[in-house]
Amino acid sequence: MKHFLLFLFLTLPILTLRAQQPGWKQLNKQSIEQIWTSVHFSDPLHGAVVGTDGKIVTTDDGGMVWTERQSGTTEKLNRVRFLNNARAYIAGDNGVLLRSDDGGTKWYALNAETSQALSDVFFIDENIGFIGGQASFLKKSTDGGITWTIRDPKFGPNNINAIDFVNPNVGYLVGNQAEMARTSNSGETWRSLDAPFQAALYSVSFATPYTGTAVGEAGTIFHTNDAGQHWESQKAEVPISSLPLGGVQHIDSNTAIIVGWESIILRTINGGMNWVPQITESYDGLKGLHFVTDSIGYAVGTNGVMIATKNQGVSILSSIGVSSFPEQMNISSAYPNPQSSALMDFITLPFHLGKGAEIHLTVLDLLGNVIHETSSEFFTQGDHRFLVNTKALSKGIYFVKVFNSDVSTMQKFIVQ
Repeated sequence: MKHFLLFLFLTLPILTLRAQQPGWKQLNKQSIEQIWTSVHFSDPLHGAVVGTDGKIVTTDDGGMVWTERQSGTTEKLNRVRFLNNARAYIAGDNGVLLRSDDGGTKWYALNAETSQALSDVFFIDENIGFIGGQASFLKKSTDGGITWTIRDPKFGPNNINAIDFVNPNVGYLVGNQAEMARTSNSGETWRSLDAPFQAALYSVSFATPYTGTAVGEAGTIFHTNDAGQHWESQKAEVPISSLPLGGVQHIDSNTAIIVGWESIILRTINGGMNWVPQITESYDGLKGLHFVTDSIGYAVGTNGVMIATKNQGVSILSSIGVSSFPEQMNISSAYPNPQSSALMDFITLPFHLGKGAEIHLTVLDLLGNVIHETSSEFFTQGDHRFLVNTKALSKGIYFVKVFNSDVSTMQKFIVQ
């Protein structure tokens, strides 16, 4: 595989036969000032999103239309989860804990008997549930959230950031400083787990009692196949060491999705051996993720962003012209775009060649001035990528022209 420190070209060919359509589509933004923290659906049509300033919105048409609901608080809401079509829970800052019994239309407060920030709420059934949060706070309820009793997570002083139960008995906790714990008796007792290195973990998902993934700060991905006795640190096929990963969900033991800052979306179909980036119409930080079926998923984040997929985020090839060029080259979307120099100094562009081909690149500014030009280079059949160094570029709009003897392609990218 060849790597080139050039500048990027994206994926909307002018004369080619096919173009990649993003597998994730933008839903209506409620407000660019809104930060959404969590999304959850009870079925493909009915769901809720929560965020800062006590905001709750619900949908009954798969996210086309959203209705704001009254929360009774201005505290940041950190997690929403549906137990079924009627029952749902929300956890938030300053001990805020809400419950709905009508699918999210009306919410009323529960007494968690704490002022600690609650990061997560997870109910196994209509009676048994857990809340976790700041300073290793963990409580269990056996009456649907009416009363709560303290449990010891074996965490020390660190925050609990996420809870996941794979069945009524087996559950996992993750938090700051790579704290992790496991229960096998419905949360009565917990056992501390050892991580490969220290990093704040923000989300955890298990496909079976043994196979799961945890993600967190600085591109951290931990994976286990033995119930957390051993964790493997995994890498994505993109440089994400400076980006926090906010959500992960397993579809099955081999397939999982991760979302993060700079609209990072990663998918594996081989248990994390390869984490492949996906294309989205959004360029915002993604914090919350939920797949309501094996194919239908939603993600939310900063700047009011809401995105959805109907096919696990897999990009679609659509016919847009006539040329033999696409049979030679399949170009994936560059990421991240726009690019933020505060977080990363480059943009990556993967592409695949069905057969060897000569490729020439020219980088232009908004006025058409040539910023960089390469001589024609022969690439062999297979996978390649361009690593685009943006450190020397000022903020603005740029274009890349990619061409050979058959066709020319041009698309813009943004440096922020």
